[in-house]
Amino acid sequence: MNRNRHDRRGEHGRFVAADEGPGPGMELKRGRGDKGRGKPQIRAKHKRALTRTEIATFLSCLGETCNVSHSARVCKRSSRLFYDLRRRDAGFRADWMEALREGYELLEMEMVHRARFGTPRDVFHQGQKTGTTRVFNDATSLRLLHLHRKSIEQMRAADQGPKRDAKALLDELAARIAEVEAEEEDGAGEVGGGEA
Repeated sequence: MNRNRHDRRGEHGRFVAADEGPGPGMELKRGRGDKGRGKPQIRAKHKRALTRTEIATFLSCLGETCNVSHSARVCKRSSRLFYDLRRRDAGFRADWMEALREGYELLEMEMVHRARFGTPRDVFHQGQKTGTTRVFNDATSLRLLHLHRKSIEQMRAADQGPKRDAKALLDELAARIAEVEAEEEDGAGEVGGGEA
């Protein structure tokens, strides 16, 4: 048996990490690796390991549907593999959360659209379709308004600028008028002094 079939073993028969990192069919092996240099071991990927394409497909589908089981079925894999990868890999976990955040934003925008424009519903009379009408769900609209009340108030406050009371405004206005009158008196005194 050829123990160096991937050309990854060094002179002592231990796995040696390449400078460019693991290749496309390779992965880092768990464990401490080469104890002398503290580098991780590299081994060939398991034939059932997730590929980058499968991971990208899973994350894309997760962002669209917010459904882990459905996203795993699209990749023709078990959802358990993706849950295990999420537990082990912090980068994948961050991508997972980002995909879910995008999915929930899309869902929220869809709910806002339905609340504003309603959903079409067929109207039947005596078993035959006679027309189409739009149905609005007021409960959903009220929930959305309640959820976004604080953010809307913050946006309105930012548009209006800082609130100032009337007394402070009157004091500022009186001070500015006094400055303008003082400048006019100084200007009139200089003009009158030059003529004499």
